[in-house]
Amino acid sequence: MCSKDKKLAHVSAEIFDDYKKMRSTPDFKKKSERASKNRRTETGGPGTGIAVHTGGSISIYQHVEKLAEKLGRTLTALELCIYFHTKDHDGATFLDSRVDKIFMAI
Repeated sequence: MCSKDKKLAHVSAEIFDDYKKMRSTPDFKKKSERASKNRRTETGGPGTGIAVHTGGSISIYQHVEKLAEKLGRTLTALELCIYFHTKDHDGATFLDSRVDKIFMAI
């Protein structure tokens, strides 16, 4: 569902009503808040930034295939790691300080 308040054309009214009822239960709200809080967690500790990846909506496998085709070779695990953990895939600007520390230690 793209929006909790807007029914998509391919979803029946009955299904959408059930969806809205489910979202209004205390149990769902509790789980939703916990999941939201978890997504905002700084996994490397305070000040490290929220953990993110820059892969977008396509799978890592699809990225690997596209990169291999573009470069004409298979990428190493380190190259892929740098690709997914740097801003705009620039290979230099790491997404958070924890990742930066890891790569500086390598």
